[in-house]
Amino acid sequence: MPDQPDHDSPWKDILERFFIDFVEFFFPDVHAGIDWEKEYTFMDKM
Repeated sequence: MPDQPDHDSPWKDILERFFIDFVEFFFPDVHAGIDWEKEYTFMDKM
């Protein structure tokens, strides 16, 4: 089977880099309720 192009990683990288902005733009009410001073971990890396 030939190697498949990696279409998933660029999206994950972008989302991780702009996560707080993403949440603020698409889910402003949720963003307001999150303590962004606390550490968070992206679960796909575990």
